[in-house]
Amino acid sequence: MENVNVYIRIRPFLETDFVLSNKTPVISHVSENTIALRSLPRDFFTFDYIAGMDSTQEDIFNKIGKNTVSRSLQGYNGTIFAYGQTGSGKTYTMLGNNDYKMHPEGNQRGLIPRCFEYQIKRSRRNSVAPIKYLCKASYIEIYNEVIYDLLDQNIKPCALREDIKKGVFIEGVTEENVDNVEQALMLLKKGSDNRRVGETAMNRESSRSHTVFTLYIQSMSGIEGGLMEIKESKFNLVDLAGSERQKMAQTIGVRLKEAASINKSLSVLGNVINSLADNNAGKNRHINYRDSKLTFLLRDSLGGNSITTMITNISPSLFSESETLSSLRFAKRAKLIKNKVMVNQNTKGDVSALQMEINKLTAEINFLRKTDKKTTSSIKSEITVVPDEDYKKQVKLSDWLAYLALRKLEEEKRQKDSLTKSLLQMHLKTKKQYQTIQQLKLIVRLRKSENFILRKKSDASEICKAENSSLRSEVRHLSQKLASSRDIDDLILENTQLKEYIKRIESIKSSEPENNVKLPKVDELASQISRIVTLNFSEMLDSVPLQNDISEITMLENNLKAAQDDIIELEQQRDYLEFKVSGIEEDWRIVNETLENIVFLDKENKKAAIEKAVNEVVWDEPRKLYLLYKNLMSTQQNQPKPSLNGVKIKTRKRVNKANAKFEPEVFRDSLFELIANVPEADLDKYSNIIDTAGNTLDYRRYGETFFELLVSGGLIAPGGIIEYDEEYGEIPFCLFKLSNAEDPLPGARDWVNLVTKLTRRYKYLEKIFSETSKGIIEYVNRYSEENNKKLAAGFGLLIAEGFIYPDVIKVLQKDHLVKDGYALHVLTMLMKAYLTKRSVLNLFTALHKFKADDLIEFFPLNKRSDEYFIRHFESEDMHQIIKYKLAIQANDAREIILQEVVDLMNESEGKAPISEIIKIGRKTMAQNQLTENEVVVLLWDAVMGNVRWGMRSEVIEQQALAEVKEYADAFAPFTSSPKSEMALLKHIQIYCYEDAKLMRLFYQIVRILYTEDVLSHDAIIFWYSKGALPQGKSTFMKQMERFVVHLQSLDSESEDEDDEE
Repeated sequence: MENVNVYIRIRPFLETDFVLSNKTPVISHVSENTIALRSLPRDFFTFDYIAGMDSTQEDIFNKIGKNTVSRSLQGYNGTIFAYGQTGSGKTYTMLGNNDYKMHPEGNQRGLIPRCFEYQIKRSRRNSVAPIKYLCKASYIEIYNEVIYDLLDQNIKPCALREDIKKGVFIEGVTEENVDNVEQALMLLKKGSDNRRVGETAMNRESSRSHTVFTLYIQSMSGIEGGLMEIKESKFNLVDLAGSERQKMAQTIGVRLKEAASINKSLSVLGNVINSLADNNAGKNRHINYRDSKLTFLLRDSLGGNSITTMITNISPSLFSESETLSSLRFAKRAKLIKNKVMVNQNTKGDVSALQMEINKLTAEINFLRKTDKKTTSSIKSEITVVPDEDYKKQVKLSDWLAYLALRKLEEEKRQKDSLTKSLLQMHLKTKKQYQTIQQLKLIVRLRKSENFILRKKSDASEICKAENSSLRSEVRHLSQKLASSRDIDDLILENTQLKEYIKRIESIKSSEPENNVKLPKVDELASQISRIVTLNFSEMLDSVPLQNDISEITMLENNLKAAQDDIIELEQQRDYLEFKVSGIEEDWRIVNETLENIVFLDKENKKAAIEKAVNEVVWDEPRKLYLLYKNLMSTQQNQPKPSLNGVKIKTRKRVNKANAKFEPEVFRDSLFELIANVPEADLDKYSNIIDTAGNTLDYRRYGETFFELLVSGGLIAPGGIIEYDEEYGEIPFCLFKLSNAEDPLPGARDWVNLVTKLTRRYKYLEKIFSETSKGIIEYVNRYSEENNKKLAAGFGLLIAEGFIYPDVIKVLQKDHLVKDGYALHVLTMLMKAYLTKRSVLNLFTALHKFKADDLIEFFPLNKRSDEYFIRHFESEDMHQIIKYKLAIQANDAREIILQEVVDLMNESEGKAPISEIIKIGRKTMAQNQLTENEVVVLLWDAVMGNVRWGMRSEVIEQQALAEVKEYADAFAPFTSSPKSEMALLKHIQIYCYEDAKLMRLFYQIVRILYTEDVLSHDAIIFWYSKGALPQGKSTFMKQMERFVVHLQSLDSESEDEDDEE
């Protein structure tokens, strides 16, 4: 059993990566076989080998290709396949760049051409010995779950079959003999030209199909007796299509259908790998090889007889972080698969040689049977039996030892089975004994309960006989206890007073040593008090003389009732005071709302205005009660709590915290005490202090208050007023303090690093901070212009780092913020900060997720127009926002025109009016600033949408040609320039190439459009000579060859006529 070999290759940065994200790689190369993501929490992955961004094609071949090719020449099946997202470098790893087609010896050639070269060189070198090699090759692609033979000129579809002898094979596939490297490269070039590629937003030449290049290697060598040993192996080189997200790749139409098929087959591949990994872990899973043509074809490579190597290509770009993580997890699962590797070996010869071999083997079998009868008893006891001389002559010593070992293993297996049965019986016996013990225990408990009931009854009868005496004794006991309680209370009070007296005396002794002479009885008094304190309750009770004065008991009972009445009256007064305080707090809320208009006054005028507003709104009696209440609370907090030594009250910390009063001011003051001695500029020390103070300051309870302090430096009251501490001022490491209004980004980055470090340690703060940020940004109309700039910079960076959600900006859509322009101003500054860390695509993807991507909603009502939108972001030098907006509008316009034309064709009973179609095209061009090139492509897609693609191939071809002829006049007004003609020709070429049912119709379609004056002969000739795309180029050029010659002859005749004139 061998595990699948998994290698990782990190491609270098591309120019597009610098546009979409920064230059910092999202992955770090920890060691030769370990890789880690820089995101948090960090994920580490270990594989067989990690190839860095500086690795060459030769390094990859030496590490991966050589060993697999060598073992395939020895008769082992082999498979190398590349996996990864689109644009990660799979095709480059397997094939190289396009130079390998013209320069076979180039350094950029990939694994497949290098494997050819190495395999043929090795087979030629080994052919000097008595070994002959025969090599064949096939090249297929799987496109939309249909297998096509790339070496066939007609690119015909093939069927996938399964046979008992052959296994899984492709019926009718072309297998070409390969004798040299040039011939192999020619086959590779021929198949690669026919392979389907297409352009997406993520990759200009994205592979739209899976390709499998297979080498069938057969080696023949002679052995004794005229027999021939034959080893056959199959070597698959697989280039998978890239996995992609439709939103990122921006695939529509045929590309979307291709992407769905690609992702489906890759999903099935992932399911197969997961099932195989689970089976190796001991779980029983069904493996669905037949759900996809790709997995069914590679069944031997995944869990079968093959040496399989997987190359996972990943991108270092931050833009592709999620795809990179997905690819690494996929590779990690594939590493768990185990294959059953064996040599595919067979023996071949003439009839006489085979008969001699059979006779020889039969004689050996008969001899072993005779020897087995003689040596059975001796083998059971010892294996040190010496074979006789005759046997030594006929059988090798190694065979004899193997035979003895086999017999010994069988005997040990029988002993193991016997011991297993004995152990099982003992387990059953132990289980029965345990049940018996439990039953006996139950019986014992029942007997004890019966005895207890009987004893209780007997005690009850005795009590009935002595009822009078017991009642009397009970009355005396209660009287004594009640009398003693007063004395105990007196002792406790006296104890407290004496302790305070001792403390004062000790302080006097420590401060004035000469007073020790004047206080001779201090030590004696302290010893007496300590003895009293150490007495427990029972000793104290015994030491107090009990009194039986009934009148005194009655007096105590009356005092107790009076105290209870006093308590009830105090509780009523407390409720009344709380009611008054709640009214006062409501008045204060009204005061705060009225003071919002004076928030920007200077300090002296602000205080005067506040005092005036308080005197006007809050009358004398509630204000006095409120001040009395605050003084009472502060006095209670400052007074020490009375306690008794030796008494420990156990309470749950969780209950205490839940019942504790929420005091934001106390949290703020505690935070200032921690940082009191730190220099103001020492940000690292601040960070270290608050990073370790989470449990002390209870961040979970005061998380909202903490974030307000981190942002503004003070507490944000309702209405947006920032309340700073009267003694310390503002927090020195808050966002408003660290940032500079002229260039807020540097200070905001330091602040974000501080918050990031804090949330990494206390994960729960992320959610708290994200929710609190909505309440902070809600008051941007109350902050100063400088603070708004700092706030936008800090929050923009936090959103880019993923520590708060982008839905926080939805708060800016409130009517008063939009109306006054605060929403647009803050959003613009926030996006500027975000775009320093992430791309425009990332920004709108994140906003779209929370339904906040329609930026026009942040503009005031009188400025919601495309003209003002463009003018605003041009003035802010944010042209990337404008480009993205225009691209979205253009895409929407394309969808609209396409839908309108399709609806018009569907509504018309017969042929849709050409004039209406032309009218729709011109209206869309005028409204959305589309070019003729774009409109003519959309018209073609709409016309082809009328074809019924579910019919037979012949019917589809007839319908397609009929639709082109019927609506050809609709194209003419939009092909007035050579550029629009070339755009239509290239689009038709791609469309026919992507659908095999239309490949034969390319010439006929062009001929119809030429006849209807849609395409000119100059455009057709230019396309044939210079403008044809590489997709299906050889096939289409062959179809158009005679027609282009005819057009060229017409040109020459017209030139001759002009010369004659």
